[in-house]
Amino acid sequence: MDVTYIFKYDRCFASNLIQNYHIKMRLISRSWDTDQLMETVSIYSESPEIINKTADFLKNYNDFEHIDILDRTKNTVTFRVTVTTSCPIIDVLKSSLVKIRKIRL
Repeated sequence: MDVTYIFKYDRCFASNLIQNYHIKMRLISRSWDTDQLMETVSIYSESPEIINKTADFLKNYNDFEHIDILDRTKNTVTFRVTVTTSCPIIDVLKSSLVKIRKIRL
């Protein structure tokens, strides 16, 4: 079963990007240890201006431990981010009660 959900959590960079910039986001990989979450994400917009604004938002986002922009084109940005696991969504994802294969934000 595929699970589709929409969430808004003001401290979540993904929620902020989708709500404020109306971009499409694809999760490429995710891993975590006890203290940190590492994600590789690709974002897409038909508007190069939105991609520029999104890249600026990512560079200035305060809750990242670390961010690397891996690739950038006119319509996409692919990046790897490390964040602390203080997000309540992470607790749900790490729970053995919930198995999520596909996530659409």
